[in-house]
Amino acid sequence: MKVRINSISKMKIKCVYLFVYLTFFSLTSCGGVLDLTNDYGVLTEDWKEIIVPLKSFEEVKREQITKINGYQLKEELKRYPKALVYVISNQRQEIVSLRELELQMYERKCKLFLVMDGYLFVSSTFNQPVYSPIFSIDNGYYNKKYKSTYKRYFINDMLGNAKLSSRVKKDDFLYYFEDGVLKKSGKYSLLNDLAK
Repeated sequence: MKVRINSISKMKIKCVYLFVYLTFFSLTSCGGVLDLTNDYGVLTEDWKEIIVPLKSFEEVKREQITKINGYQLKEELKRYPKALVYVISNQRQEIVSLRELELQMYERKCKLFLVMDGYLFVSSTFNQPVYSPIFSIDNGYYNKKYKSTYKRYFINDMLGNAKLSSRVKKDDFLYYFEDGVLKKSGKYSLLNDLAK
């Protein structure tokens, strides 16, 4: 009887391994696990039609999503005495009201750049009532598939660093610049610091 229980247990373990393998294979072969990449593949054609590459910042339209890389943004930031870049993860927005953020930056005479790190739940950002254009990180420019990698490259390029500065934490999502030079980075509390 003991031999039979061991063989049944081994069979159950093999079935579990097979199930896990098949689940992982099916998820990765159908476009990937959501939020590991930029999730462009899960967008409808209507969304894909409004995603355009940057030609120039003067031609950016609010009714489109403009793909940019960190170098392009770095050069544009130099044009503004004060600017705030918010790198947005749509599915877990740390700042729920982009309109409120936009008004705060307008009152402080600070240019706001809203940059999505991917397209999962794109409507939660794009459909907010803001005047500022919406950008997205151009992962194709970096030739990187995974969000954590191309996002790191984007931030490094935006900051002009070969590697992330010690002042910048990996999970920061707000970046405050003066004349194109990073002065502070952080989370929501950074906005309180800017108010002082």
